[in-house]
Amino acid sequence: MGLPLGVPGSGWCGLLVLAWLGPGLVALSRVPPLWWLVAVAGGSCGEITVTVSPDYISVSPGDTVNFSCTSSEDISSLHWYQQKAGKSPKLLITEAYYRLAGIPERFSGSGEGTDFTLTITGVTADDVAHYYCQQGYSSPLTQ
Repeated sequence: MGLPLGVPGSGWCGLLVLAWLGPGLVALSRVPPLWWLVAVAGGSCGEITVTVSPDYISVSPGDTVNFSCTSSEDISSLHWYQQKAGKSPKLLITEAYYRLAGIPERFSGSGEGTDFTLTITGVTADDVAHYYCQQGYSSPLTQ
């Protein structure tokens, strides 16, 4: 059974959920199963819309996961956040590819214009979280 995850605050768009389903199985979903009891915010939250994909993917520990974030307009500033159950969001990657101090090297960011990617190389159970992309190009900032 999946890890129960907290409900994100309003204003978060581009939500992905990475859930530990049991031995050897991790699932990534933008629209989680009902038993997760997670409300998913999505769609347009401002002038620039960001959208995440894929909707669903299953991976095993040690696999590589790619999260895609697509913006409705060219942007020069894209940030990636991780939010674990019961915790505040944590900034992982800023300006598309700068990993913050203390963030494991298995997290990396890439992209420009309208297409961006967060890659987790060697997924572990510790990576169970919600993952968000946020454009920082124009106000209002959208996630």
